[in-house]
Amino acid sequence: MFAGQARLVYDGASLNLPTWHGVVVRESYAQQHPEVVDAFLQAQTDATQYLNSNPMAAALSVAKQTKLPAEVVYLYNGPNGMVTFDTALKPELKDALEQDIPFLESIGNIKRLDLNAFWDPSYLDRVKAPIKPAQISGVDPVCGIPAANPTCLLRQVAKSKVRVAYVPSTDTGTRWFADKSVWVQDTEYLPFSTEEGARRYVAGHPGAHIISYAKALEGSR
Repeated sequence: MFAGQARLVYDGASLNLPTWHGVVVRESYAQQHPEVVDAFLQAQTDATQYLNSNPMAAALSVAKQTKLPAEVVYLYNGPNGMVTFDTALKPELKDALEQDIPFLESIGNIKRLDLNAFWDPSYLDRVKAPIKPAQISGVDPVCGIPAANPTCLLRQVAKSKVRVAYVPSTDTGTRWFADKSVWVQDTEYLPFSTEEGARRYVAGHPGAHIISYAKALEGSR
């Protein structure tokens, strides 16, 4: 198991708002140099397609350039990772930005923002985006089901030597390191990215209790 990561103190997914990045260009520049904008977006599209098709190679490449552990890069960039690389400008992203505007104005980062004018998917349409996120597929070899649950993953780890294992947090769905998650034993083994989330679950489920990762591994055998 990869053991170099600290435990999460706070999971931003609990805000129930998406975190995302976008490309911003001055309208005057885009009108004067449409070929530059298109080439930039096409390069991003090509890179995303490569990352989705070759997630391990991409993770190793990014790790080499950034000096980050490859396991961390893959956690974010791999299939079903924290970063989807979905290029679509979805309504929920626009709604999230709309909620940010008053705060950005209050701290002086912006004076005003016409969101409808700012939000323009036409550039993506020109380069034939968007690209959908890469997804994990296949059948779990331990339990024989299309998508392994946390208990099945524990059984696989318990009997095999693995480099790293990821699990989605039970409350937020955030993918995190299995050995750094907070585990709860209920009718099954449940991982949480934060201790707060685990304690909140235990408080609402009589009989459930927090256990160590080692005990969860042993009990899953």
